[in-house]
Amino acid sequence: MKTKPNRAIKTLRTIIGRTQGQFAAMIGTTRDAVASWECGRNRLSDKFAMRIYASTGAMTEELIRSLGMPRSKLGTPYSKTDFDWWRKLNEQSTDLAIEQARGAASTLEVLLLAAARPGAGRITDRLPAVWMSFLEWCEQTCQDFRLRGQIDEVLAKRKFKDRVTMTWGEARQHQSGAEGRILRGYYGFKDDKRKLDNEELTLEVETCPSWHPASDMTGRDRTEKGGWLFDRPTEQKPRRSAPAKHFHPVQPTAKPAKRKAARR
Repeated sequence: MKTKPNRAIKTLRTIIGRTQGQFAAMIGTTRDAVASWECGRNRLSDKFAMRIYASTGAMTEELIRSLGMPRSKLGTPYSKTDFDWWRKLNEQSTDLAIEQARGAASTLEVLLLAAARPGAGRITDRLPAVWMSFLEWCEQTCQDFRLRGQIDEVLAKRKFKDRVTMTWGEARQHQSGAEGRILRGYYGFKDDKRKLDNEELTLEVETCPSWHPASDMTGRDRTEKGGWLFDRPTEQKPRRSAPAKHFHPVQPTAKPAKRKAARR
């Protein structure tokens, strides 16, 4: 529905020195959405008015009513000084992010525990969908706020040793298919004919986690038995995703040999 142009948003954006695209990334929306508010094609919602307030300190009333000059918390016309003060007050430090993450973990735990309990009126079986909605929120937030590059920077610093143990015989038996690609391409396995089948083999790679909300992204060293690769029914996917999909080796590893093209 056509509304009047929102001059307050454009004025605010000009004051803080942000393009439509930069302003959109700041509050988790698209450049087109910001343009639609400014030209009056769409009305600013209460949800995004609150996000603008959280990011800038500009009061929501003037933004929602599309008034020309946004207001500060003191009721004065909004200025660059107000924005600088607000940013200093809400300094985006690593310590603050860690503190908020701990609070969020506690909140998520309560939500999941509540979803696991039956509700009034025989309401049950909510936990799987609640968990899925959380994973969807993670992916959508990453996209809306354009965080992927910064996420990769954070995860790249969480290097750890990923080890898997098995026997040489187990490794030799699974050199083809998906398991073989993981052993060679990810762990860098190379057969040694001098080793007996019953001798223990430990493969290790230095790596870092990649963005995957359902996985452990803490970067702690780990050692696992090779059974998770091999103990599975034929023609079914592994019980857990292949490491190569979620972790990137820091050092280059040998690539799987190329298959010869089939003759026609």
